[in-house]
Amino acid sequence: MHNCTQCGAPLDISIYSFRAKNVKCDSCESVNTYKPDDRIVALESWVLTPLAKEYYL
Repeated sequence: MHNCTQCGAPLDISIYSFRAKNVKCDSCESVNTYKPDDRIVALESWVLTPLAKEYYL
């Protein structure tokens, strides 16, 4: 669970992304940056990109 950096309210993050995304807090409306774990970012470059290239060749 991620919390807002301004008010501490829980953020409802249901993002499946390999890149950072901005998420608006429902309580105070501040914008927070969701950054995926480094392992998730690495997964994109080490696994998914080569698989996509193989699929389209």
